[in-house]
Amino acid sequence: MKKTIKTVTAFLTLAAMLAFTACDKENANSDNSKAYSDLGTYDENTSSETKISPQGGVLAQRGALTMLHEPNCPGSLISGLGCRSSVCYTENGYYHMGPYRENDYNHLLYLDFATQQEVVVCSDSSCKHDTVNCASVFFDEYVFDNHLFVFQDYLYCLTTDYDQDGTMSSGGVFISDEVKEVNDEREAKRRASLYQMNLDGTERQRLWQSDAGDIAESEVFCDGTGFWFVTKTPSSVVHDETGAVYYHCKNRAFIRYDINERKITDRIPLEDYGNISLNVDGCTGSKFYLLGKAYPNGTSIMDNMDILAPSEEVGSTNPGWWDFNDKCECVYFTLDVKTKELKEITRYKIADVDYGAECRGGKIYFRRPNDSCFTYTIETGETAELNIPEGFRFEGFFADKLVLSHYFRNHDDRARYFADLDGSNITRSELLTNDGMDIELITVVGDNALVITGYDGIPSETSPGAFSCWTPLYALISLDDLFNGRANYKPFNMVNVP
Repeated sequence: MKKTIKTVTAFLTLAAMLAFTACDKENANSDNSKAYSDLGTYDENTSSETKISPQGGVLAQRGALTMLHEPNCPGSLISGLGCRSSVCYTENGYYHMGPYRENDYNHLLYLDFATQQEVVVCSDSSCKHDTVNCASVFFDEYVFDNHLFVFQDYLYCLTTDYDQDGTMSSGGVFISDEVKEVNDEREAKRRASLYQMNLDGTERQRLWQSDAGDIAESEVFCDGTGFWFVTKTPSSVVHDETGAVYYHCKNRAFIRYDINERKITDRIPLEDYGNISLNVDGCTGSKFYLLGKAYPNGTSIMDNMDILAPSEEVGSTNPGWWDFNDKCECVYFTLDVKTKELKEITRYKIADVDYGAECRGGKIYFRRPNDSCFTYTIETGETAELNIPEGFRFEGFFADKLVLSHYFRNHDDRARYFADLDGSNITRSELLTNDGMDIELITVVGDNALVITGYDGIPSETSPGAFSCWTPLYALISLDDLFNGRANYKPFNMVNVP
């Protein structure tokens, strides 16, 4: 269960103040990748930066939905931890997007678990990786987000523009005609694209491109022979009384790209349902989980802009916001890709449950404001209490453990706690980064965890004491050491760290 608190400012606020990023983690990039043989080999004639030999792929059953990419790394369950959209992992390595040296472009990078080395995914041994012509760079005009995923023996990248859907900004911001013209041109030209390439980054080809002006959401699913993801046309509306701008979208729909036919073969419209904007939250079987926020008496977000619009005072909410929010409801739906049936399965007032939940193994894990938790079984509708020891706060799952904390109630205790799924055998793990923050949990790698232990970079030539190309420091650590707080890290050699 990942709780994301979006800051309310004069420029950016939210449609839902408290949200949990959720998916069926048991379906996402799991140990099923071991079912595939070694799909890449070392090439001794290339530079060290191209020696990539990952086993890739997710074993997706025909007709059953599997999440291939989600907005956060699998295992990133705690607020602010591992929240990197441009990543994916295989059994032998981890792909991510990031800077190389002091270039202006993000590059495709790879962590090799066997060699503990980060490499640039470029097969040209003479390339300096300093231009957009480098094979590790994804450069589409007016595109700034790259979503990576692996399926069978290929690496894919869904490129798109930033998604502001559901956010609001305060009115009164002056935009010149020149700036508006540039923004309009950018919005008209942006497109989403789906790329396919070998696991070493070679033979990249664009499989699909959206209509001009459209973007894609980051979640990608597979049914065994096709990819499902959401496309839409961004839009905005200005509230007459408050002047606040609400960013939403039009023409929103699930589309299916068939891997064998190399074309779009299905489309399911995903319009607001009774003034409820539906957000993709996971999958099970042939069904998607969808989460929405219902406003009182069936009203829309525009009907409530006097409460929801950002306050003119930076960092504050309008009076009455919290009371109003407690009257809203957290609503879950399923959408069957076979029958196209959209079905409401449960709803709770936000005064009774935190907005959103963790979806896992056909169940939804809800947390109450008092930190107690219960589960809802999707197929049967049964509920059951989750045994969380008193004084602890449930944060989610990692490596088949409950992740607990005291931090929400006690800011002096930054330790992360782990427990068995029944709440027993609690261990304390006070592992911090090089700047005193919690280490970032990324994913499970066999008996180890991939984590970020801090940040470092290249010393700046112009600003003494400062660093450029700030980069995360990845490391492996055994699960036993992680759970018990022993800092026995096996760090990677990072390309941006001298």
